[in-house]
Amino acid sequence: MKKQSRTITLNLSSLSRDNKTKISGNLNINNLMKERCEAILNDYQSGKKIAARKALDELRTSNPNSVMVKQLHTIILYRDGNFTAAYSKIRELLKLTPENISRLNLCGLIQRQLGMFDEAIESYQKAIRLNPSYAEPYNNMAIINRYYGEQDKAIKNFRKALDLDPAYTAAIYNLSCMKVYKPETQEIEQILKLLPRLSNRDDKVRCHFSLYNAYSKMADYTKAFAHLKQGNDLVYKTGAKRRPLSFYNMQMAKCFTREFIDKSPTLADFPKKPVFIIGMPRSGSSLLEQMLAAHPQVYGLGETKSMLKVLDSINARIEQNVPAFFRDFSSLSKSGLQEFINGYKKEVLPQAGDAPVYTDKMLKNFKVIGLIKVLLPNAIFFHIKRHPLDNCLSCYEKKFTNGHEYTYDLNVLGSYYADYLKIMDFWKKYFPEDIYDVQYENLVEDTETTLNGCLQFMQLEMHQDCLQYYTSERRVFTASTDQVREKINTASIGKWKHFEKQLQPLIASLKQGGINIQER
Repeated sequence: MKKQSRTITLNLSSLSRDNKTKISGNLNINNLMKERCEAILNDYQSGKKIAARKALDELRTSNPNSVMVKQLHTIILYRDGNFTAAYSKIRELLKLTPENISRLNLCGLIQRQLGMFDEAIESYQKAIRLNPSYAEPYNNMAIINRYYGEQDKAIKNFRKALDLDPAYTAAIYNLSCMKVYKPETQEIEQILKLLPRLSNRDDKVRCHFSLYNAYSKMADYTKAFAHLKQGNDLVYKTGAKRRPLSFYNMQMAKCFTREFIDKSPTLADFPKKPVFIIGMPRSGSSLLEQMLAAHPQVYGLGETKSMLKVLDSINARIEQNVPAFFRDFSSLSKSGLQEFINGYKKEVLPQAGDAPVYTDKMLKNFKVIGLIKVLLPNAIFFHIKRHPLDNCLSCYEKKFTNGHEYTYDLNVLGSYYADYLKIMDFWKKYFPEDIYDVQYENLVEDTETTLNGCLQFMQLEMHQDCLQYYTSERRVFTASTDQVREKINTASIGKWKHFEKQLQPLIASLKQGGINIQER
């Protein structure tokens, strides 16, 4: 880590890049303070979050006026997902140092998470005016350009970031993910030359995934998959490992019983109709929600953690210890549960506005369908499905920002997919009338019929806007942000066939899990 006098160098990988990023401002901070701040952030990023937060609290107590400690606090609030508090802190910092470009960039990142996109762009533009050679704001502006469907602007800003910093791997990867982007031979050669010089794992991973995207667009599938496998192997070998989903399924089956349902308090229907879209990542869920949210009576919340927050408030270790969660859940009275729902109301209802129906596209809610039904008795669920090999390949070819550790190994991915379908079968035994399967291939090949069935399940009439979803100004913040602005196409159906030889470990794993790969 490069040291410079009167500055502090912190690894801010979650903020924008994994290489070392200077947080400067000509601060009079001694070496001890630099080392302490760096150590706390490094501990946090290596997974020692509890110890890091405790050390930060001690540092804030002993150095309440330190600008650097205030910034470290802001960064950790941001990393924790506490964006409202982080925004308050970064505004305080910018009052003290209004022309600190890295803090302006951080402010933009926080504003983006809060949905303040225009304000975020202003923060990035101010940082650029102060330092036109600062690459990161261009990359971050391009991400918002994609949200707005401004693809030409996005490509221009990604390329500007790379002109300023050709080794900026986040911008390389982000650009490669754009559907309309056509890689140039020179750009591919630059990535190939860059790879051997990289030491940071995530930089290497981004380059391998970028080369997969580039070679795939050129129909050179052998080279494409070779880089895809190298990128996934790097993540899987050094990443976190979790218990298999089968362990969670087993615990859930023991705890969620008819007796549990009968003993749980009966709560009132939620004032609006909750519609949850659940399933695997990369299954077509963004397209389905975009179509449904185009209906004038439906508001699309997107991938909101609102319901997961309710469950975490009861016991945050539900996935690690299902029995402990059920003990805490069962100890709550009707009024106690209602308090959690009241908090959920305060978060969801203002967003949904006048729409009587809202969709929640947090896909991992498939793990907790039964608990949602207890809390929101009138909730219904769309289970979006896709051909297992297309779905799993689409997961494998995506470098997720965080989580989804199971997607980086083909054997593990196949097992997870099989276990996900097993827990869906479990929920269908209890709530057969409340879960509606939607096949992605049917949605794109026979859109009107399939969509009409979905709307009938929601007790809504077909509306022409649903079929013209691609004209909606609604912003989509997932990896499918480009796709939902296009007219229906079937280009992704059967993509796995290009890689049938390389996907044999996945095919074997799926078959072992009882999945018929010939069926959709």
